[in-house]
Amino acid sequence: MKMKIIKCAPYPYLKEGCSLYESFDLLGKSIYSPQIFDNSVIKNDFSDVRIILCSDTLRAIQTANLIQKKIKHIIKIIPTNLLREVAHAMNQFINEMEFNNNGEEYKIKTSSEIKYFNVNIRLARKRFIEAFVKNQLTESKESVINRIQDLLQVLKELAKDNKQILCISHGFFIRIMQLIHADINILNKPLELVKLFNPNTKGCGSGEGFEIDLETINNEKRGEIK
Repeated sequence: MKMKIIKCAPYPYLKEGCSLYESFDLLGKSIYSPQIFDNSVIKNDFSDVRIILCSDTLRAIQTANLIQKKIKHIIKIIPTNLLREVAHAMNQFINEMEFNNNGEEYKIKTSSEIKYFNVNIRLARKRFIEAFVKNQLTESKESVINRIQDLLQVLKELAKDNKQILCISHGFFIRIMQLIHADINILNKPLELVKLFNPNTKGCGSGEGFEIDLETINNEKRGEIK
């Protein structure tokens, strides 16, 4: 059985009174919990969905409720910490001077306007995945893979009723899960993981994601994480 995992609807990355670096840091620490402000990106046909598993963050729960309103019929919404973002602090992989020095144009949409920043977003993404591989983030790679394995077990149980399932999560977690879905032992291949993560691309946009084949991935065996 296949299910889909998507990223939350748009929300303001920039916290009022904070720099972009500080805002990203507060998001990574789950201190800043913004509300979604744009529902126009949820364009997919979710009419067959009967169960939504979502991160227990405010923006993920609001995205689930938005989908519920769009498709009319009753959906079971299950918030879970298994779908949270990979916990991190910005200074674990890039400092504010590096982030702001000689960067590229980066566009941030707020509820009322579009703001432009000149930041090293690609360097930040590259450093993030390198720090993840080296276990230098708040959440270890062992913790992330354990969450993913627990999540797949929950999905496997829910899928026994043959009800279509949708998951709602966050950017870094979705990208890592997508790589693990393609290769269950990717965490034991750090150089390949860093390469496939591709810091030059943003990954899934809001409301976008990928499909998981539960039968295939649950039949895979993974080696010990090193």
